[in-house]
Amino acid sequence: MNKAGESLYNGVVKENPTFVLMLGMCPTLAVTTSAINGLGMGLTTMVVLALSNLIISLLRNIIPDRVRIPGFIVIIASFVTAVQLMLEAYLPSLNKSLGVYIPLIVVNCIILGRAESYAYSNPAIPSLFDGIGMGLGFTFALTCIGLVRELLGAGDIFGVHILPDFIEPIRIFGQAPGAFFVLAALVALQNYVKEKRKNAGRDYEKIGSGCSEDCMNCKEKGCSRRFYDETAADAPDTGKGRNGAVSDREDKLMNMEYVKELLVLLIGSSLVSNVVLSQFLGLCPFLGVSRKTNTAAGMGAAVIFVITLASAVAGVIYEFVLVRFHVEYLKTIVFILVIAALVQFVEMFLRKSMPSLYEALGVYLPLITTNCAVLGVAITNVQKEYGILTGIVNGFATAAGFTIAIVILAGIREKLEYNDIPRSFKGMPTVLLTAGLMAIAFCGFSGLL
Repeated sequence: MNKAGESLYNGVVKENPTFVLMLGMCPTLAVTTSAINGLGMGLTTMVVLALSNLIISLLRNIIPDRVRIPGFIVIIASFVTAVQLMLEAYLPSLNKSLGVYIPLIVVNCIILGRAESYAYSNPAIPSLFDGIGMGLGFTFALTCIGLVRELLGAGDIFGVHILPDFIEPIRIFGQAPGAFFVLAALVALQNYVKEKRKNAGRDYEKIGSGCSEDCMNCKEKGCSRRFYDETAADAPDTGKGRNGAVSDREDKLMNMEYVKELLVLLIGSSLVSNVVLSQFLGLCPFLGVSRKTNTAAGMGAAVIFVITLASAVAGVIYEFVLVRFHVEYLKTIVFILVIAALVQFVEMFLRKSMPSLYEALGVYLPLITTNCAVLGVAITNVQKEYGILTGIVNGFATAAGFTIAIVILAGIREKLEYNDIPRSFKGMPTVLLTAGLMAIAFCGFSGLL
């Protein structure tokens, strides 16, 4: 088999990024409610992965080693922006259904992983085929998971109804908990196959799904209202006139309504639409740093600081720079650079003032840069046309929801550590099942609003 064919085979079968390497979990769980969504996300990611691999390989002797990761992110973000603009122009329905997960391709660990482990150290053509192979494997995985969830949850396949009328679909598989359950079953099945092959004398340890016991030491590289009210600014000041008292009462009522909206947003973003259990953002640290409650709480505090500050800075930059100069399409590139700078600041602060927490967080601290929850909040604030203050509240509430979820999961995992669990379900399958049950529990908060 030639090198191009071997790269395609490895990406689809031997090193499938979803079924084997367990990478890119956020879009895997979020967009696979239907097969067509999985296919669309997979193909979009493949285009970005292949082109970014090609350009990074061509520039590998030019990009300085010290700034290679920021360089990778800028290149990837540029291709994501171009692909998103094309989808908006030619496939608006697909772009709408995939929503915020299109710009979040920037922080997909599959793309960054292949850039670091392969494209940066290999020639252009093999890197291109490596990207195509990994992209096809990701597309295949998302389409398969989408097929299962769509069939079980709606009785359809690619929008065509398949199940007979007397069979009632299991609706939960089309919702957030069902995504965790399907992935848990998949990982448990793979653990079972791996154990069988190991007992048969075949080396199957390259498959990394379900390990996730010590991610930070793993050596596998591949592995609604505006804050600035324009209508109010343009209106004449009548506070001193005959209707001044009426105007004051109206202003107070408007302020009370605004405070009420902020409170509803605070509850909704933290509990009802939880960033992890409902939107599937920030899954990597959620699953990787939730072994101990103290470490989970430290990660939660860091995420709260970064997301809140990033929401404020990104909101100001978008409002007063990008909008003013009509370059809103650059928001993804600008936001990711802002986030990277803030994470660097937090890392320097913790290293100097709280070294024990810095050591406990390990690799997950700098990986806040690629935490899709941080970028996702900044982009969501723009898409929902939140003002600066509203965006800050949304960012804080989202980060608080992340902290609540990761601390609860860590507490449960500490209790489960010494339980007798079937071998196939040890590790990640049990964690995913627990997350699915937590997602069901959090659905109860929907009655608050």
